[in-house]
Amino acid sequence: MKKFIIPLLFASAFFLSCKTNEPVEKGTVSLDVTTITTNYNQTFKITPVFSTKGTVLDKTFRFSSSADSIASVKMITGGQGEVTANRVGDAIISYNSTDGEYKLICNVSVIPRSTLLNGIFYQKDASATEIQSKIPSYCVKVDSLTTSTILVYENTLAPTLKIKKLIFEMTAGKLKSTNVILENTTDVQLDAENFIRERYLATNKAKNGITYYNAGVSKVYSANTFTGIFVSNTTLISGRDLGLGVKFIDNSYLGL
Repeated sequence: MKKFIIPLLFASAFFLSCKTNEPVEKGTVSLDVTTITTNYNQTFKITPVFSTKGTVLDKTFRFSSSADSIASVKMITGGQGEVTANRVGDAIISYNSTDGEYKLICNVSVIPRSTLLNGIFYQKDASATEIQSKIPSYCVKVDSLTTSTILVYENTLAPTLKIKKLIFEMTAGKLKSTNVILENTTDVQLDAENFIRERYLATNKAKNGITYYNAGVSKVYSANTFTGIFVSNTTLISGRDLGLGVKFIDNSYLGL
């Protein structure tokens, strides 16, 4: 009788050993989208897609952004990530398991709706010669208005453009601010506001009737640049009414 019991015990041990050594199925998770191009102030959802079985189903995950000021993300009902486009620029949305085993990303590019002021020159302490070399081809110098402290250029070659004049404020021969005078219509003001809000952060600071924004990670102007919109009947330069326009300055102007 004992001869039969021993083989049975060995068989049971072998069966249990094989079962224990079977590989554990991990399972998979992916994102339904890995690249997104969107506009400022838009929202969209990223959905994780899990395999029907595997240890991945037991994991906890979280969303995060490499640059919240450009694209922020929050977890919403159903485990999706809701992304909001906050500024022009690029950000990476990550979806990772909290134990670090699973790491996924979605590349987000926030593109502008407005290109109104692209290419307008501003560089603190630039000389008149440097400014002249950066003037758009559609603008010519207005000698009758230009002085040692103000350089004035007018759009005389492209009447359909919304930019009418460029006024550069100079101190001791160096650039301190750039004023862009625009066609004074509601549509243009909205376009200018979109340009600023897409690229800049509100500072909640104001001077001479202008509320200023910080360029931060702007693709167009340097990080220490500020800008703001002014409207009709605001006198800013040598007693002139500038109408609708945008002013670019460096941060020392606000005492920051």
